[in-house]
Amino acid sequence: MSPSLRASTVAKSENSKASLGIVYEWMKDAEAGLANSQYNLGMAYFLRSGGFPRSKKKALYWLEKAALQGHESAAWVCEMMYERVKI
Repeated sequence: MSPSLRASTVAKSENSKASLGIVYEWMKDAEAGLANSQYNLGMAYFLRSGGFPRSKKKALYWLEKAALQGHESAAWVCEMMYERVKI
């Protein structure tokens, strides 16, 4: 394996570990009631990011929790989901 390919593989592995750590923090903080983490988790489910499967139901669950706490972006996304996406 060439040095540049090896470095690229290590970087991807490290990014995956960092992403998993962030996702774990979002989940923990979302369960604790932190609106920003609820929003991030909802968007991860909606956009299939961070290794999450796409789930409109789970996305809406977390986004609604954030919106009920006054998170404006979450409220806007919920509104768009209700208007444009069949849930």
